[in-house]
Amino acid sequence: MVGELDPRVRYAGRSHGCGDWLTPPSLLAEIVRRWGIDFDPCPYPRPEWDGLRVHWGRRCFVNPPYGLGVGRWLDKAILEIGHECTKYVVFLLHARTDTRWFHDYVVPHACEVYAVRGRVQFISPSEEGGPMRNPFPSIIVVFDEDLRGPPTLRSFTL
Repeated sequence: MVGELDPRVRYAGRSHGCGDWLTPPSLLAEIVRRWGIDFDPCPYPRPEWDGLRVHWGRRCFVNPPYGLGVGRWLDKAILEIGHECTKYVVFLLHARTDTRWFHDYVVPHACEVYAVRGRVQFISPSEEGGPMRNPFPSIIVVFDEDLRGPPTLRSFTL
């Protein structure tokens, strides 16, 4: 099924206005190990797939397209957790604590926020591309159906 976590596929997010960038395999593996992820509503490459229009899995990893649409993905996560089919949603996001989405969704609803030590090196999806050092810091945000904000702040070392 499209959207199921496939260990052969890396998952995408947008960063630095450069289009789709893939989550580094080592970071994805650690997130899967810690939270038992089984679903990704932002799989790459799947241009026909719209993760905002489907029901999500039990334990989700979301590295959404970075930009103005982040709030829509956070809103969808809260909606999915409210359906009681989704247990966890783990986001990889840019650390923008000054944004509306951070204050409207993360602070009141997330149970944990991990400040990522160092910069995530996203992977270019093109064959010619290589790693791209993220120009801004990242956070991992965890939503849990049993726990709500305000979130606990923790450190996450790459």
